[in-house]
Amino acid sequence: MTGLVILTVLGWRLGKVGERPPRAVAAPAEASLPDPLPAAFVERPDILERAASSDRTSSINVEMLKLLLHKARIKSGSPDAPALTVGRDESAFDALLGDPGRWRGKLVELKGKLVSESSDIKEAHHFHVLGTDNNLYKVATARKRSDIELMDGVSIRAYYSQLYTGQVVHEGETRNATIPFLVGETLELLPRRVVEQPSGLYLPLAGALGLSACIAIWILSRGSLSSYESRRKSAKAACERTRRRGVGADGEGTTS
Repeated sequence: MTGLVILTVLGWRLGKVGERPPRAVAAPAEASLPDPLPAAFVERPDILERAASSDRTSSINVEMLKLLLHKARIKSGSPDAPALTVGRDESAFDALLGDPGRWRGKLVELKGKLVSESSDIKEAHHFHVLGTDNNLYKVATARKRSDIELMDGVSIRAYYSQLYTGQVVHEGETRNATIPFLVGETLELLPRRVVEQPSGLYLPLAGALGLSACIAIWILSRGSLSSYESRRKSAKAACERTRRRGVGADGEGTTS
């Protein structure tokens, strides 16, 4: 009897007969960026591989975004040759669209026009750039220059992150599109190819000089026309005199 009581107590303490205690399940390992980030950039193929799941979605892969922002800071000003140059490589847009895995993390050189700015990416500054190939690109940067405005010509050396599918704003219209998403340090302003207007006290002087030049040209053109008309009349009169001397009264030419 005493032995039965002991076994019953042990069974109560250890659980039911045949029932195993629950086993702790380890969470799946997910590599993340160290904090703080290292001074030298280290390639992370694992992050590039995971970023593929965000292709053709409206979800920005934040892990990939932070990695490429770090890469852009570390390699800012480096002489690395771009893997693709928009405008020079005619198929750059199609290459990024057709095979994102091949170009992910690679350097892309982009020139174009800044067409919109957004704040939907809290980890970076966010823009849309209409490339010189007339295709739209989504761009995120670590820094934003205060002297760049919409419709300015801009350039950037940025790293290809993913294909973004979602609403984009272009020419005042919002539409769904799939476009390349690039990550770089900052947009650079291209030289403005416009002639600045004179200002201040120079405007009246410029206007007076312009008016004077127009009047002078008009006077000279009138003089030239008058001289031409005078010469034309003189030549016509001389021809008429010659004709009259060479024709007799009977209408036939004179003979010597």
